[in-house]
Formats: sequence, structure tokens, C-alpha cells
Amino acid sequence: MTDSGRVYHRSCTGPALQTVEQHAQDQDITLFASCFCPFVQRVWTALEYLEIPYKVRQSCRESYL
Repeated sequence: MTDSGRVYHRSCTGPALQTVEQHAQDQDITLFASCFCPFVQRVWTALEYLEIPYKVRQSCRESYL
């Protein structure tokens, strides 16, 4: 697979960053979030919709890109 030259965010920005900041305190559930993973985005959306308390820990790594 070749590099397309696109630049991908390695951390949340905009409204997603605001959500991360709102969920910085310790909770029973910790979401290990990768900013570009569609599976994490589905879980994240469900947690928000169901208003389940959780903490976000971003885990975007250079090796993933």
C-alpha cells in the first residue's frame, strides 16, 4: 500500500476534542479511543446517546498510520 500523501489527525479536534475534555475524569468505563477507528466511533456514539459515564483516553499512535 502506498502513501496517498494525505494528512490524518493524530488526536481529536473540534467538537470531538470538547467531548474528550468533558470526559477526562475517572469513571468505571474507560474508552481507549483511536481518533480514526470506525469501531471506536460507534461505541463512542452509543455511550453519548445512552448517557453512560465514561473516561476517554486517546491512543493514536504513529505505528497505526
